[in-house]
Amino acid sequence: MNWLKYAAKTLVHGGLNLSGMPRRKRQALRGHLIILTYHSFSTKWPCGLFNPLQANQFEQQLRFLSANFDVVSLRDGINYVHTGRIAPNPYLALTIDDGFLDNYTIAWPILKRYDLPATIFLATDFLDSGRKPWPTELVDILERTRRQHMSFPIAARIVTNAEKSTAVRAIMNLWCGLEPAERFARLKELRSHLAVGHAMKYEALQWNQVREMSQHGIDFGSHTAYHSLLPSVSTKVLEEELRQSKRRIAAELGSSCDFFAYPDGKHDERTRQAVEAAGYTAGVTQDRGSNTSATRLSCLRRIEVPSHDPLSTIQGRVSLCW
Repeated sequence: MNWLKYAAKTLVHGGLNLSGMPRRKRQALRGHLIILTYHSFSTKWPCGLFNPLQANQFEQQLRFLSANFDVVSLRDGINYVHTGRIAPNPYLALTIDDGFLDNYTIAWPILKRYDLPATIFLATDFLDSGRKPWPTELVDILERTRRQHMSFPIAARIVTNAEKSTAVRAIMNLWCGLEPAERFARLKELRSHLAVGHAMKYEALQWNQVREMSQHGIDFGSHTAYHSLLPSVSTKVLEEELRQSKRRIAAELGSSCDFFAYPDGKHDERTRQAVEAAGYTAGVTQDRGSNTSATRLSCLRRIEVPSHDPLSTIQGRVSLCW
């Protein structure tokens, strides 16, 4: 973490919050639905390429959110917006992508403490096979290698975190159109190329944990089966990703799977139509902003919550819908 940048954000955004602008904006957003995106959680401070949100930060954020927003389930938030129901504060829904084990061991106890609902979007192959979503697998390989250069599938220097992050994004762009089996084969080859062994880091939720949480205020939606970036894949893969994961979650929970989160937030008209045709009630993106009854249900906006920002930045980001 860049502590100098962290301190600067604390001062600047703390001043913004003291100005009263975020509070006035929140009042203007009454009747809107704001959706937040989380991924993974840890008891340690972020310091690598893959940075889970520190548990104490999550708890601080929930205290602020519950005091300044009407925190509701995604399902209720959509219903309230579309029926014109107005609360004293804007509606806010918490969502968590991928299905990491720490959603159960770290995030859920904190959510229970504040009696807050959330929706977790599952990449179902992660739970079924233990194979990490391929972008996470890619980050894990680059993060743990001790090699300083790579020649497959691109030539690059990979010493600093910045260089590794650039390599990750370049490889994602190169491989995003492949079918899932081919991507896994190339990840195996890259792991060998960079001499990185397998590790139990980034474990998945278990289905029994999913069922337990579903009985206590946590909803579950689909994040595809293999975390394919949908605008880049064939129509065949697109439809398989949407339908296979939907059926799998419904079979485990004994109820319909109604919500979908686009991997990496990426969507286009073809994928939006496919989400609608697959029978999902709504799909959530990473397009920033709030949602009203005029927002198309298959492309609801969300606001990403980074792990490296101070509370004052999060307060401004959520209130102003950055």
